[in-house]
Amino acid sequence: MNVSLNKKKFQIINKKNFLFFFIISCIFFLLILFYYNLTKIEYYTKKYINIFSNKFDYQLTSLEVVGLKIVNVKEIENIIKPYYNKSIFLLPLKEISNSLREKSWIKNVNIATNFKDIVYINVEEYNPIAIYLFNNNKYYINKKGKIIDLVRADIVLKNEFIIFTGNLSNIHAESLLKILKLNSLFLIENIIKANFVGERRWDLILDNRIILKLSEENPSTSIQNYFNLRKNLNNNELISIKEIDLRDFHKAIIKFK
Repeated sequence: MNVSLNKKKFQIINKKNFLFFFIISCIFFLLILFYYNLTKIEYYTKKYINIFSNKFDYQLTSLEVVGLKIVNVKEIENIIKPYYNKSIFLLPLKEISNSLREKSWIKNVNIATNFKDIVYINVEEYNPIAIYLFNNNKYYINKKGKIIDLVRADIVLKNEFIIFTGNLSNIHAESLLKILKLNSLFLIENIIKANFVGERRWDLILDNRIILKLSEENPSTSIQNYFNLRKNLNNNELISIKEIDLRDFHKAIIKFK
């Protein structure tokens, strides 16, 4: 009796296993068939699009770029060049966009076509706020302190940038620039360098080589105290000054050359 029941159970289990295996095999076969047909469909779709584009002149023949100030347009043209005389409908716009973003000065890019023969590229470049001196090399940096590119003779910018030195000075550069603008120090003095001392406070070097030591807690107050002090100094006295320590809000310590 028990032997007969066990045989029936075994047969049922075998039937279930066979059915499961059969279903999985069918699904796998259908997936392979679908992938093969999809590849085939994609191939023939591209083929007939190319034939249509060639016959009716829907091919890339020209490029229009806007937004360039620093990046040379030839760099853009070199990326687009391989796609000339190719179907306007099959251009890999995302791939082209990624290639453009690899350029150090390009922050963002928008690409579109006229669905006929022109590619339009709108470029947004990084806006440098300062120069960062690191390992004896000078770099342009953006407001987040990110290095954009080396300072090179072939890059001509109108702005005169402060050179930032010291560990993490690039990260804190924007906050200092905001303080300087708020206190209008740019209107009074030409600052050529800002040194971040001990990752906590600033020394400003003016174009007359005077060093201004600002406080850690409130550099704005130090700057205002410098304004008040400067009103009482003539040009001859300024020439003889090497350093003005403004870290103590109640007094200024002047060192002469």
